[in-house]
Amino acid sequence: MARTLRWLALGFVIGASCRGGGATPRSPVAPPASTAEVEAPPPLARPIIDVTAGPGLAVQVYAGRVDAGTLCWTFVTRGRASHGQPELVLSVVRRTLDRERQPPADGFRILAELAASPDVAAGTAHALGQPAFGERGRGEVIAVLADAPPGIPVPAGALTLMPATTAEAALVRQLGAARWTAMLAWRTGSVDVPWWFDRDRPATLTDDDVIRTAWRDAVAVHAGDLTAAVVLDADPPPRAELAGTWHVGVSRRDAGAFAAALAAVGDAPVLFALAPDPAATARLAWIPGQASAPVVARARTAGAPRVAANLLAVRVDAGRRGVLLLEDGPVLFLSAAQRDAAVAALQRGDAPTSGAPTSAPLMPWQIDLR
Repeated sequence: MARTLRWLALGFVIGASCRGGGATPRSPVAPPASTAEVEAPPPLARPIIDVTAGPGLAVQVYAGRVDAGTLCWTFVTRGRASHGQPELVLSVVRRTLDRERQPPADGFRILAELAASPDVAAGTAHALGQPAFGERGRGEVIAVLADAPPGIPVPAGALTLMPATTAEAALVRQLGAARWTAMLAWRTGSVDVPWWFDRDRPATLTDDDVIRTAWRDAVAVHAGDLTAAVVLDADPPPRAELAGTWHVGVSRRDAGAFAAALAAVGDAPVLFALAPDPAATARLAWIPGQASAPVVARARTAGAPRVAANLLAVRVDAGRRGVLLLEDGPVLFLSAAQRDAAVAALQRGDAPTSGAPTSAPLMPWQIDLR
């Protein structure tokens, strides 16, 4: 966030005098200057309201900023953590005529409604009793892991709530939240999950868009905290063909669940929902009706570019070994023997690899245990 820093000017008066016609001028001397007065930059956010929203639930509202020119309110719950549940965060962009100390009442209503549910977890969609903020069609909210708004003390593990349309929520329930959050990120030009909700933002997709995907008949399997990203051989421009090694990340805690799901893979592909890859320097985004997914790149960083995917498909194929990209996710091809070896390796706590792909444009893959 841009910070403004205004400095008061310091004036230095340099005087010189002459003693008669042939006198040499004095050396310039600055008079004593008063201590410079520096106006401190305004805080990125400040608390403005703290209310009780229900039994054992309080909500603190902050006035903050999305960027230098966009103001917002951020609602943060207090009380769920004492019951072993994540606190909830909802940030709403302010419109031009909105008054700072009059946050929308729907913010409190949505948090109170969701706070009563023990099933709110990252990547889940929840129907609301009434549309969010009076916006027709936004009758659901999706809980995601996102960065904390700048300057706001958000509790560790807190979930960000994003109001959504019925079509957006249906996509999340079918294929997981990563594809949808990548679409939001693509609109903002960022690889990170946007943490704010703009009431004037158009929906990311319609009911017709949901079926315009190769995975329209699939339902993604949730097998723990999985990620997938390709480490590229070169830095590609948007929409370029990706060439590199695909890394499927799985926590050691979830290795058993992933191994069990992998053991059931046969000739029909099994689709896995993914979590965002925290090490990614770019991210794929699915745009309905487009065969290739654009790459959403963040500022260039040191090291090899790492492009995160939003879905992972695995299929047994006797004639192919390696990875092909389909829309915004890799399809991992392996033989039955290779599948069994990968399952056995995961059960031992080892990281299996694909070996050399059978032919181009298939890419190699490996599973990273973390």
